[in-house]
Order: sequence, then C-alpha cells, then structure tokens
Amino acid sequence: MMGDVRAAQVPGVPTLVEGPQLRPGAEATWSPIDSIWLITTAERTRTARLKRLVAGEDAARLRVEALVERDQLIGARLRAAALDAGSAVVEVPTDVDWDCVLAAVREAVNTATASFGRLRPGRELSSRRRHENAVVYRQIVAHERHIGATLPAFPYACVCGRSGCTDTTPATSAEFEACA
Repeated sequence: MMGDVRAAQVPGVPTLVEGPQLRPGAEATWSPIDSIWLITTAERTRTARLKRLVAGEDAARLRVEALVERDQLIGARLRAAALDAGSAVVEVPTDVDWDCVLAAVREAVNTATASFGRLRPGRELSSRRRHENAVVYRQIVAHERHIGATLPAFPYACVCGRSGCTDTTPATSAEFEACA
C-alpha cells in the first residue's frame, strides 16, 4: 500500500490514504500535511467482531475478548502517537452516528488542507483519478482473491479531469479490467 502512495507522487498535494499499515509519523515521508486518525472504541470493536461469528462458535467467542484487548492496546498506542505528533483524532464510538464522524473528518480535512492548492483541471486531475482508480482496483482484486468471491460493483471516479466532478462509473473488478 505505501508503494501505491509513493507511486502517486503526492508531495505538495493533500492526499487521502487509509489502511491498517499506516502509523502516525509515517505520513511525513510522503505527505506535506499531517494525518487524521479514526480510532474505534473497544465496545465498537467487540460488537463488530461478535457480529462476524456464526452461532455456536464458542471457542471463537472466547478469542473475541483477547482480540478486543489487543485492539484496545493498538488503538491506545495509535491515539497516543497521533496526539503526540499533533495529528487530529476522531473517535468512532459504539453507537456511531456516521454523520457526526463525517462532519468531524470533513472539519479536520478542511483545516489540514486550507493552505494548499488543488490539482489543475485537465490532464493533471485526470491522471490522478486514473491512478486512484487503479489502486482501488488492485485492492479490490486482492480482497476478492482472499475471500474467494467477487465483490459488487465499485463506484470508480470519473476521469474527465473537470474540477469538482463527482460522477462515478460503477464496475466490478472484471468490468474495470476489461475497460482498462
């Protein structure tokens, strides 16, 4: 994943990157701005893990508590490192209100990117969208291989290069590959 970020050549352009491979402080090697960290509560993690279990998996239920304890430790370390680095932290509670989380993330992104210019419309913006779509495609294909199933169509970004364009083209991984 970090290879995808480096390949995008993002210095000087705010870039949204997500994934469990990221750590506070690492963004300094590829980003001109700080990071924003979404961190879940232990209760939310527990609920999510329990929902994934099939009824009757008693051994798995016992492992959930050990995993939640581990997740709490990881979350606490990420939170502390992010705060020490002066990064924004958005807490995702058990009874999450996604509109509130979105508003908190939007505010943090707007604050972090206020002083930066945007990609130039046309070739520069179109090239970035093509790169982003290719990265998403590779991640979807890897996940499909891992789960042994095809995922539903993903809304790939329009590559027209017009600033402010929010059009998407839904495509499965096979459809995207056929058009690439």
